[in-house]
Amino acid sequence: RRPQLIIGTPGRLLDHVRRGTLALGSVNKIVLDEADEMLKMGFIEDVETLLGAVAQDYQLALFSATMPERIVRLTKRFMTNPAHIRLAERQ
Repeated sequence: RRPQLIIGTPGRLLDHVRRGTLALGSVNKIVLDEADEMLKMGFIEDVETLLGAVAQDYQLALFSATMPERIVRLTKRFMTNPAHIRLAERQ
């Protein structure tokens, strides 16, 4: 079938892809929330694998409280002209 929305952890999504129960070839919009936490939890390789399996013309939105170097490399690899928006702390 053609789902309009898929939500899941990187590990669970990758499990479905590997079992053939989920195909990502037509996915064209991706939202990654808490990217820095995924890095800390060891999911970054899974995220890279998943991003490599989606449609060529995807749009990626990545949200992260911090931008460790590994996350910056991910943006450079999978995004075109990413905008880095930094919010100031409230005083």
